[in-house]
Amino acid sequence: MPTTATTTTAVLTDDPTTTPVTTQPLATRTAPAAATTSTDVRTTTVPTQRTLVPASTETTTDRLTRRTLGALRRQGGRVLVTGRTDVPAAVARRVRDRDPSLAARVTCEDVFALAQRVLHERQIEVCTDPELIDAAWSAAWQRVGRHTVLCNLGDDTRWRAEIAGAIKGRGLVRFSQYDDCTSNLARAVWDLYVAYSEELTVRFAHDRADLIAIALDELTVNPARTRYCVVVLDPTLPLTPTMVRFLRALTVTR
Repeated sequence: MPTTATTTTAVLTDDPTTTPVTTQPLATRTAPAAATTSTDVRTTTVPTQRTLVPASTETTTDRLTRRTLGALRRQGGRVLVTGRTDVPAAVARRVRDRDPSLAARVTCEDVFALAQRVLHERQIEVCTDPELIDAAWSAAWQRVGRHTVLCNLGDDTRWRAEIAGAIKGRGLVRFSQYDDCTSNLARAVWDLYVAYSEELTVRFAHDRADLIAIALDELTVNPARTRYCVVVLDPTLPLTPTMVRFLRALTVTR
């Protein structure tokens, strides 16, 4: 079941993908859309599902393909292309088309599929059934969220994103770690998070943020045998801090 690891040097690309998604205060971060710029929404809302990106990302795919081929030619080890969209899959096809001899040294997977594979290789089963996850969220919102201050500041999807990114995405486990602990807003969000966690537990389910955290915990205890010398990140959507730590656990270290 557990495995061991190796060492050398590691590189995480400096794409804006790793920019923290929770640098603003909670009240600003979760303000209604009318009071928030489109840029703010893009960098602070953290969807919990893998996102299919439009054809306009063709330039991103080309750029990541060039970067991946360059890394493969410069480095002797394995290269990982990842992110939170389907762009890595497109990069994999292009690498195979342009230089099939390098394809065996590159892994192109979105971060959720990568975490799922890490756990599967260790025979750890995690239920991420979308219907169970949605049912858990709906039950938590009905029980704790809908009659609080949260209802006045946005629909439940806003708070689902806040929990995924600012709480689970940062690996917080105590209320004292979260934002301004004296505010009623922060307490309402945290209570909703606790209720959501309880509803997931009774359904024996885990959401995508949990999947990353569980895989990270497993790699911390039982390091990966296969490590990557370069991680090429798709910058379409930002990674949470927990995702970044998970990816670093898959890279070789000096």
